[in-house]
Amino acid sequence: MDPTYEEKKKAQTQAKVMLKRLGIDEHALNEYEVAVAANLVDPRCFDISWEQIGGLDNVKKELKQTVIFPLKNFTLLDNSKLMKPPRGVLLYGPPGCGKTMIAKATAKASGANFLFVELSSMLDKWYGESQKRVAAIFNLAHKIQPTIIFIDEIDSLLRTRNTQDHEATSMMKTQFMNYWDGLLTDSKSQVIIIGATNNRQALDQAILRRMPCQLYVGNPTPEQRYHILEIILCDEVLGPDVDLLAIAQMTEGFSGSDLHEVCRLAASVRISEYIDTTAADDKEGTEPSSPPLLQPLSSSSSAQPETGDPSDKVCDSNKQDKLENLRGISQTDLCTGVDKVQSNISKLFC
Repeated sequence: MDPTYEEKKKAQTQAKVMLKRLGIDEHALNEYEVAVAANLVDPRCFDISWEQIGGLDNVKKELKQTVIFPLKNFTLLDNSKLMKPPRGVLLYGPPGCGKTMIAKATAKASGANFLFVELSSMLDKWYGESQKRVAAIFNLAHKIQPTIIFIDEIDSLLRTRNTQDHEATSMMKTQFMNYWDGLLTDSKSQVIIIGATNNRQALDQAILRRMPCQLYVGNPTPEQRYHILEIILCDEVLGPDVDLLAIAQMTEGFSGSDLHEVCRLAASVRISEYIDTTAADDKEGTEPSSPPLLQPLSSSSSAQPETGDPSDKVCDSNKQDKLENLRGISQTDLCTGVDKVQSNISKLFC
């Protein structure tokens, strides 16, 4: 029995649900295309917008001009080859700076279907299966276009070829690039490949030539960090002493995900205080009690036993009041978060 049977069945069910949501007839697809559709995402499902991405103004502007506008106005630009969107876009830079978030925001803004591709979804132990999966990716993308094929950590899939590559891997890479070339020669195609990597140098030169739009997504500047902090904390209650500009100055070299972790840790300080206070209150209010006496069963007894102690309801109400009245996040909380994240970053380079 296939050990991955249940996993494949679940993926197939997920694919059918997504295809139905997008109004695509699953019977028009072969089994490999249906399997690939398990990684398909309706862009309307993304809870992300450009306004939620702090900084990176140059990256956002470039993508709006070269990808989003041409895709949304594809028929109007039909007679212009120069205004067509590029077939390949590379987002590169240090981890945690929002490359995946940018790709999702691009898909949502352009209305393009989002096909997430991983190396594991293409490789197969059986000879010839990997090539069929590659073909399915491009065929499905073409059938449901406009489509963004997103490859996170693209260097793990399409790194520089060498003589030590396994034959199946080498054939898979070659076929991938051949299908990619098909996009380049098809003026009617609305399929774009967006790749993200932390290691641009590891990519095959043939891949880089197919990605004319290459955008560096780096760590935010102090002004951008301030904007990111504002976005992250917009729905939180902040204490009067909070100075986000000072926190932005303290977080040199922090990525967007680092700043999010700073805020999460700062918010958790209050939760820790709440847990400690609640535990102390529970301890003070606890009195030793003897186990309830067993009552004889009686058919004439119709009354239902009282469920729970009334004092428990009062206690729960008090806890709810305390939880709803948590103090705001303070500057000290944020500084604590900065110190913890800075410590974690330092450990990476020890």
